[in-house]
Amino acid sequence: MYIQRILGIISLVLITLSTMAVQPTHRVELPSHISSVAVFPDLKHCVVVTDNVYGKHDYITMIDMENSKALWRINVNNLNFHIKPTPHGLVLTTGIDTKASHTSLIDTHTGQRIYEFQFYPLFISSDPDVMIGYKKASSKTAEAYCLSNGEKLWTSKIKPGKASFWSTMTRIDKNHLALIGKSLYMVDINTGHFISQPLKTEITKFTKADRTATAVSATLGIAAALLTGGASFFLISKGTPVHGVHSNILSHNNRIYISDRNNLYCYDHYLTPIWQHDFDNKTATNANLYINADTLVMTNWGIGYTYNGPIYLGNECIMTFDAKTGTETGRIDLSKTWDSNRFGDDMTCQPGALFMVRHDKHQLMYIPQPSLSVAMYDTVGNVIVFDKDYREVANVPNDKLAIMTGRDNQYTLYENPNQNNRLYVADDDLNIILNVEDEYLSAYLMQKKLFLIKKNEMLIYNITDSNS
Repeated sequence: MYIQRILGIISLVLITLSTMAVQPTHRVELPSHISSVAVFPDLKHCVVVTDNVYGKHDYITMIDMENSKALWRINVNNLNFHIKPTPHGLVLTTGIDTKASHTSLIDTHTGQRIYEFQFYPLFISSDPDVMIGYKKASSKTAEAYCLSNGEKLWTSKIKPGKASFWSTMTRIDKNHLALIGKSLYMVDINTGHFISQPLKTEITKFTKADRTATAVSATLGIAAALLTGGASFFLISKGTPVHGVHSNILSHNNRIYISDRNNLYCYDHYLTPIWQHDFDNKTATNANLYINADTLVMTNWGIGYTYNGPIYLGNECIMTFDAKTGTETGRIDLSKTWDSNRFGDDMTCQPGALFMVRHDKHQLMYIPQPSLSVAMYDTVGNVIVFDKDYREVANVPNDKLAIMTGRDNQYTLYENPNQNNRLYVADDDLNIILNVEDEYLSAYLMQKKLFLIKKNEMLIYNITDSNS
């Protein structure tokens, strides 16, 4: 017992020293008016997007991180572009809200274009060496090109959705991509071969104005027929298209889970059906799926999206299902937990795992939650967890809250979503290796390094613990 106590003290001292000793190993000076910063896989270059005083993107600048020197810059001067650092250079796509987007690969060192052509990439990968997307907004088939040299690889009849090309996607493994276009697709990245399953991701919402217009049109059509003796005809209002009435694509233990307006589905990785759960009419909307032990948890947000923004479709609830069979095991009506005096006018939930920082700030503590539960933010940023009987089972103070926001091969990044000056890097045992309490704009982990973006500089930390 004595030896175990001594070993415990030594372990605590090592963790404490490790946490306190971590300092930035390098600083990179950045331009003013930062919009975003992205580090290249070589860890030697970063690309910085800056805004001018009118809120438009001003320049894309390539920075040599060793000496903070600007190698080159491009004046984009508009909001309609995407960038992605790759081992082969910077992928720049412009005109993303027009009928003809253009994509370029730009040399990291010189700023010269290696190639450029009409294309809108939705998926970019260096392993395998490919980018997949569409030629233009009206395209009905997807295309793939070699990222490194721009050579065409394949064309495939992956039909895009009506509101966007793909509403969501997730990489299943090195060679396969699951995505939602017109249907649910499983795509071989190398060949473009795919398997698909139908999915109801869009509905038509008829408002009171739509119904009134239809009734008036019908009345006028019948009246005209009576007066003229001809056949009656009238136009029916098309209503409002509502898209996004589906969940994320959840891949877990060689299974794919996804919901649409009518059903919750479970497939294998070949999209072979395993089970299907039928919802009551008008139940499911935009939703989030995740796994808690053997339970599939679905947070149904009760909204869809129109071209004018989100629209309420009802049924804000959390449902749980047996992940093996699809049997519904419970439901929470979110409206019953909503006390506007305590939680404000707009309900804000925090799905997924919750963590709390211990008082000594050397370790994180996992907050257990029942599978059927809801975590809600109150007006001061505390997270309150309610069980299926609407009893309060956990209360995480605002200043102690930690949410997983990033991960590399060994460490996990945790941040406080309410405060931009609390950040923690922890190992798999929840020992805090690095604790930052300083104002920052953004942060992420990459190759056992923490990149902390501040107003005019980037701080780089080497992440090592006492066991490394």
